[in-house]
Amino acid sequence: MFTLWIECFKMGLRELWRHRLRSFLTMIGMIMGVSVVIICVCVVQGVKDSLIGDIRRAGKNMMFVLSEETQKGAVGGKPTGTLSRSDVAAIELECDAIAMATGVHGGTMPIVSEYGNTLVSVTGANQKYTGIRNWGISEGRDLEPFDIVAPRRVALVGQTAVRELFGDRNPINRTIRIGQLSFKIAGVLAAKGVNPLGMDEDNAIIIPLPIVLRDLLSTSEPNAILCSATSDDNVERAVDQITDLLRQRHKLGDGDENDFKVTTLKEKEEQARTVSNQMTLLMFFLALVSLVVGGVGIMNIMLVSVTERTREIGIRMAIGASTKAINRQFLIEAAVISTAGGAVGILLGVAGAIGISQQIGVVPFLSPAIVVIAFVFSAGVGVVFGLLPARRAAGLNPIEALRHD
Repeated sequence: MFTLWIECFKMGLRELWRHRLRSFLTMIGMIMGVSVVIICVCVVQGVKDSLIGDIRRAGKNMMFVLSEETQKGAVGGKPTGTLSRSDVAAIELECDAIAMATGVHGGTMPIVSEYGNTLVSVTGANQKYTGIRNWGISEGRDLEPFDIVAPRRVALVGQTAVRELFGDRNPINRTIRIGQLSFKIAGVLAAKGVNPLGMDEDNAIIIPLPIVLRDLLSTSEPNAILCSATSDDNVERAVDQITDLLRQRHKLGDGDENDFKVTTLKEKEEQARTVSNQMTLLMFFLALVSLVVGGVGIMNIMLVSVTERTREIGIRMAIGASTKAINRQFLIEAAVISTAGGAVGILLGVAGAIGISQQIGVVPFLSPAIVVIAFVFSAGVGVVFGLLPARRAAGLNPIEALRHD
């Protein structure tokens, strides 16, 4: 039995080679369909992994607490939020699912040094900010508790801000000016890169929150609170604890809506997964259309082949070939066309996925499972669309087939 299959396979290859141009043109639809499937899945999943990685690098089990008024905007350039520094202290003290918390406030401000000037995102926070943001210090030191209590005019500066303000010079213990205030650089932040919104996080300066509130913005309270849960599993419990505590502190009744909003990075991750999965599904269906078109092309060419080889089929039947043998022959030829097209499509798809991923700066999600599924699917399309031509060939009347010219 195995020998018969091998013989049919050889005959199929000979027939396809005899009409190699037609066979190649028939494969094009399959090649395009398989390559598009692989490119779409690998690139979109690579983008998803990159985006989720960027979100996770933004902070350690991080969550944001924003006031609803702050989200709607400020009046007269000043924040109208309901959050306070005492809320920060209460969250750290009473929420056991919270490891660290800090109030934050700031904005983009002109910064001047003796070597240059630039616009930088200035953030006021306490000494726990870098721990919450999972942000290391490459040179110098981090903010210390006494820097916040005193408060001292010290600053942590990001890599981009260092290049703009000092070039190749060592910035530690040098002075910058923000408005009318001078700050000594205590440390340089480790490189963070571009966040998912396309913003350069290294173009940043961190200074003690009391100085930002009192001396730069002339206000008394932060416009947001950053928190870090004790573990990834405790994020949801931390959100519930913060919500219950702030509702109690803000004296909100059972029927009152929250005057704040708690957002977590896990929510951002889920949004990224949902969007990327939807894009993958959309691309897959578009590629599926190409595969179906390729299958229709295979069926069309195989029907033409049956017509051309009617006399050959009649001769084979006359010397004892069974209908199963004829059926098997044409199914194998259809499967060879589709699998050969699938193999070429896989090579082009992998190469295309790598090339496109390099252009957009992500790592492609290359999985053997994707390659295997694409190959099996292409073979299946050939078999399915080869059934009709195979049945038509096997159903020919031997006598009529022999009379065919």
